[in-house]
Amino acid sequence: LTSFFSPQDNITMGHILATMPFGMSVVIITLKGSELRSMFEHSVSEYSFEKRQGQFLQVSGIRVTYNLRNPPKCRVVLLQVLCRRCKVPRYEPVNDTGVYRIVTTDYITKGGDGYPKATNATTGGPADYSVLVDHIKKMTPVKSAIEARITLLNGSEPVMIPGDPVTNPLFREKKNRMKDYFQVP
Repeated sequence: LTSFFSPQDNITMGHILATMPFGMSVVIITLKGSELRSMFEHSVSEYSFEKRQGQFLQVSGIRVTYNLRNPPKCRVVLLQVLCRRCKVPRYEPVNDTGVYRIVTTDYITKGGDGYPKATNATTGGPADYSVLVDHIKKMTPVKSAIEARITLLNGSEPVMIPGDPVTNPLFREKKNRMKDYFQVP
């Protein structure tokens, strides 16, 4: 994702293309839980608030907690997936030997941002922005909620999310809605 838009905005194709400008194909990969965990470790292996890396994964149906004080490759402290077979939605811990089907983009599965190349990814899926357009059409009006999908810990110190008008005074006047995507305990 390269930008965000405010929930007050009328969403236009311009907003969508500014957010997803590359037209990547949506694909499905099957991963063991240990491989999924490795992807999330890679997601924050070089992460800092001053230099946000493009490899930072955005998620749906997953909850992940990172401790940024831990060394790289040891930062995932909680990884859960939304139970698909449960009548009442709930999150369950990722089992390292379990098998998970994940929807992502071909950019990731082809080794973009340093992720390992996937050998079992589907090909020829729709463009990411067209999937978003279809979703918005089906779900209009779109309602956003703070879902606590991603939690960043930094020891006992509070974490400031760049671009978050709640925690960063430089962005209080902007409409950036990063707080809709991150939880800071």
